[in-house]
Amino acid sequence: MTLTARLNHHLDALPRPTIRVAGRAGPSFQILGYTGVAVAIVLTQVLAATTGRITWCSRAIAVAQPDDLDRRVGPFTGHRFPSRAARHR
Repeated sequence: MTLTARLNHHLDALPRPTIRVAGRAGPSFQILGYTGVAVAIVLTQVLAATTGRITWCSRAIAVAQPDDLDRRVGPFTGHRFPSRAARHR
């Protein structure tokens, strides 16, 4: 078996539909998604603090609900974006 074939075989065995964390199995897309969000929040806080930026602003963005973001005002146009319900009619 060639090196490429062995590497391919090893990489094919890695992805799984579930991941065990702290003894409990969960869907891998959810666990990796939550992990990515947590890393992004920590990274923005560290970068904001080290560059002297306002950290409360990045915390507010991190805890904002998606529906809150749908009701924002357009930055350049001044009009309100359509609500989620209006977009799916």
